[in-house]
Amino acid sequence: AEISNLTITESLVIGTDSVGSVVGSNDGTIRGIKIIYSEIIGETGVGGITGENAGEIIESSSIYSDVTGIKNVGGIAGTTLIDSVIETCCSYNTVTGEEVVGGIVGENVSDISRSFNAGEVTATTMYAGGIAGRISDGSVVSNCYNRGTVSSSSKAGGIAGCLRTQGIISCTYSVGDVVGLGDGATDIYAVLGELANGTVESSYYDKNKISATDVYATGLATTKMTGLTALSNLVGFSSQFWIPTADTEFFVNYPQLETFVSSSDYDLFDISAESVAYLKAGLICKVISNSETSYYKTLAEATEKISTGTGIIEIMDDLEKIQSEAIITGNVTIIPTNDSIKLKRVKHYYDQVFTVKDGGVLNFGADDAKYSVLNINGNNVVDITNTKFASS
Repeated sequence: AEISNLTITESLVIGTDSVGSVVGSNDGTIRGIKIIYSEIIGETGVGGITGENAGEIIESSSIYSDVTGIKNVGGIAGTTLIDSVIETCCSYNTVTGEEVVGGIVGENVSDISRSFNAGEVTATTMYAGGIAGRISDGSVVSNCYNRGTVSSSSKAGGIAGCLRTQGIISCTYSVGDVVGLGDGATDIYAVLGELANGTVESSYYDKNKISATDVYATGLATTKMTGLTALSNLVGFSSQFWIPTADTEFFVNYPQLETFVSSSDYDLFDISAESVAYLKAGLICKVISNSETSYYKTLAEATEKISTGTGIIEIMDDLEKIQSEAIITGNVTIIPTNDSIKLKRVKHYYDQVFTVKDGGVLNFGADDAKYSVLNINGNNVVDITNTKFASS
């Protein structure tokens, strides 16, 4: 039996075991399925598309959804059986469970190829992986990558939490961070959390992006993994499956999978491009004005871009080296992307930080953000959250 060319939007599926948005258990072919803005909740064997896969899942995706369970939880399938296949699939979800949780599959004994994960994966106890929570029984994960953050208390990796019983990981890379939950977290690695038995070959991680290291894979600098020459540094990667992507003015780009680059589905094409793009180092002021988005390293450059117009400056990381005056002549709103971001001068810089003049308006649109004393029009101002400063 085959289920094909189906889009499911804003669904809610709740069950116990073998829970999926399309079928609980699949032993046929699922092709061309797209799950969007949905919520799938269960206990064991919970997947964005199917709870248990004994057949084929091809050219399918689960995006912008939440997949939640206890054990064997995956963005595409919760559990797979021997001789099953997952090919050219992507997950851009929040996938959460207690143990054996993966961006594509939780408990995996299938072959997974030409697939990627761009969403967050969390196993509160053990076995979390960007592609699979655990890989077993000679199954092969090949030509896959992970962009999402992976978190667990034990045995977490950008590709898999555990590799055992002659499983194989080949031609993969991970650029999503891997985070240990709690002070006692163990076996937290960039690519593979635990190698019980199996083979890891031609697998890489960006050592400039990921805080964790790895003993089973190769760490490369961002410059070696991005741009048009990336494949020459990723030994084993074939141009049959991978397309290097040129860096742009603001972004560095990792290789994409050919299937998604050539996809006629706008969502998948767009997610593929987004999943390999990282903002260049130091560009932490995002300016949104006149339907245009640009990035800068300093507030002075960002406010100059807006000039006398209207725009928003999103501060995406701590801006702790303000050492030049920002002139506000337009309507400028400054918003840190989260309330923990700090905005402050370097210690030796005591001059005016903001000058609001010529009809300019300066807005700070954040609750409880962390600001130091900022000199605005000659006045030292401490509490600037949700505050407006207009020229006299």
